[in-house]
Amino acid sequence: MALGDSNRAARLVEAAKARRVETGSPLPPIELAEFEEIVTLSRQALGDAAFEAAEKAGSLFSVEDAVVLALSDFA
Repeated sequence: MALGDSNRAARLVEAAKARRVETGSPLPPIELAEFEEIVTLSRQALGDAAFEAAEKAGSLFSVEDAVVLALSDFA
């Protein structure tokens, strides 16, 4: 995973997690392994401090912010 992709992944994963908490919608068990893999790979690529900074940024994203980031490479 490229460094930019890792930062993006960390922000998007945290944005999704924040929305799940906000709405009371837990992560479906079938998605847990993929979620954990994304988190692990992103943390390894970024290091703990950068990963935690990306998580913090993602937790503040609105749904619209997350969609814009998710689609930014496709515009």
